[in-house]
Amino acid sequence: ALAIGAEPISDYKIETETYPVKASLTVAAKHYAIRQGAILSIPLPRLISPVYSMRGTRRSNPIWQDEVTGLTKELKVILPKGSQLVSRPEPFKVVLPGGGACELALTETTLETTGELCLTYTTKVNATPAVLDAWLFPACVELNRRLIAPEMQTIVVRLPE
Repeated sequence: ALAIGAEPISDYKIETETYPVKASLTVAAKHYAIRQGAILSIPLPRLISPVYSMRGTRRSNPIWQDEVTGLTKELKVILPKGSQLVSRPEPFKVVLPGGGACELALTETTLETTGELCLTYTTKVNATPAVLDAWLFPACVELNRRLIAPEMQTIVVRLPE
């Protein structure tokens, strides 16, 4: 899903020579953030998605963990020169109960030509297929909760005067 008003700045590319197939598209979403005075809130919906698709509050049957091989997403956010980060999704890596891992990495750089701050988030998910015991349900729910929590979906910035 793309932000309303997002404009493509690259062609949609699909690399079929590798496995898994890789697709990429670069878009610009100007005027996407919410501004209140000097504070800018930038929503990052689905920066990282829930790993387990589950409903309910209890589980008595086993949980199926799908195989996910090399799912990688990259998101770059370029902030105006002099911006101060107030809050941002923090990097983490967690081992999945059935094997594999879910990771959010962050690279912070300053663009030499403009002095703008560039945050590059990389999400990686690799999971092996597994049947998880029902008693792991609370841990799976907690992991999903952490991934979709507001602090994992929003960057808050104080803009320069």
